[in-house]
Amino acid sequence: MHSPGRWNLRFLALDSLPELAAENTAEASRFFSVSTPGVELSVQFGSAGGILALYGAEGRERQVLTKYSGRFEDVVTVPRTGLLAVEGDGLAWGAMTAWSLRARKNDPIG
Repeated sequence: MHSPGRWNLRFLALDSLPELAAENTAEASRFFSVSTPGVELSVQFGSAGGILALYGAEGRERQVLTKYSGRFEDVVTVPRTGLLAVEGDGLAWGAMTAWSLRARKNDPIG
């Protein structure tokens, strides 16, 4: 159900999170499962910036891979398996400006 101006929450089991694809884009925060360490990503965030963080499988351990409060492009390497989170800077979860994650050509995703 979608109600404009209201939160729409969905609870998922960790093993049902989508695997990081070769190309990922959205305008809201997202979680992805990463099962291949060492993946290199081209990261682009819109005018409000954002955070790309890696969480351990239990969600307790958090490592910020890149973070800016304005528009930016970066290249990051995902150092290990876990849960990759695209988060808004300051807002944390919810709507964001457009962002994209694209695996570099030599990486074995998707």
